[in-house]
Amino acid sequence: MIAVNYLAPWLLTHTLQQSLMKSGNARIVNVASEASRNHGELKLLEDLTDTSTFTTRGSSALYGKTKLLNIMFTGELALQLSGTGVTVNALNPGFNVRFYRINRYKSNQ
Repeated sequence: MIAVNYLAPWLLTHTLQQSLMKSGNARIVNVASEASRNHGELKLLEDLTDTSTFTTRGSSALYGKTKLLNIMFTGELALQLSGTGVTVNALNPGFNVRFYRINRYKSNQ
């Protein structure tokens, strides 16, 4: 999960970094999650090198760690790219309010 949720976006960003800086006006947007608040204990080196399989029970904390790592990476990258014309943000997509309203409306009919 760390390879897909954290290392892949990190690698893609670093691969494209020079091109983004040359463009003069670029954006990097990383997807965060409310799950980043429920990550358990963060042991950076151990977490990044852990290749054990995960269970349904353990996947929530692991997912939260990947989202926390994305937020930390975004903050550091924003500092490093300050003044280059590249804007770096993390966003939490939240839940879909429109979907909730549609379903709520249908259930009240």
